[in-house]
Amino acid sequence: VVCRQARDLPRALRLLDEARHDGIVPDTYLYSAAIWTAAAVGDGVRAYAIFEQLKKNACQPTIVSYNGLIAALVSAERTEEAVVILEELKHTDQGSLKGTWVT
Repeated sequence: VVCRQARDLPRALRLLDEARHDGIVPDTYLYSAAIWTAAAVGDGVRAYAIFEQLKKNACQPTIVSYNGLIAALVSAERTEEAVVILEELKHTDQGSLKGTWVT
């Protein structure tokens, strides 16, 4: 959250790298925080790469992960890709969840 509020994407990415270097397997929450930091700076490409890393590392994306990626893509004016991700979300167990004021 601190990286997101500070709009410090390099720091968020360093935290992911440092966790891995220290033998800590990043979880969905750490990846989601990095995705939302990318969204805060309008970097849809980086958000998508982090999202793919999340899935590659056997983490289950949450509604928060998907929302962050969609927000990043829209912010980067990549709306067609955002729609594709939204459709993907609809076909997951997360797609049946109702958003809250947080998400």
